[in-house]
Amino acid sequence: AFGHECGHQLHGLSEEKSDCQAIVDGRKAGWLDEAGIDAICAFWKPYQGDSSHAPGPERCELMKRCFANGMAAAGQ
Repeated sequence: AFGHECGHQLHGLSEEKSDCQAIVDGRKAGWLDEAGIDAICAFWKPYQGDSSHAPGPERCELMKRCFANGMAAAGQ
């Protein structure tokens, strides 16, 4: 969550890029691995989304792509 909010400092209001930035930074720093991504996805899976956040399953897929492909997965 902290990494996501820090991502807003770099990417403004983009929720997708902020999610991706947090994932990329966590992987680069060595504290986020595939088990961590699975835990994040389990947490977000039931989330329905709102006017600025995608539903949990969509966020999970983006985060998995960011883990594998870096910021390019978020269109940057």
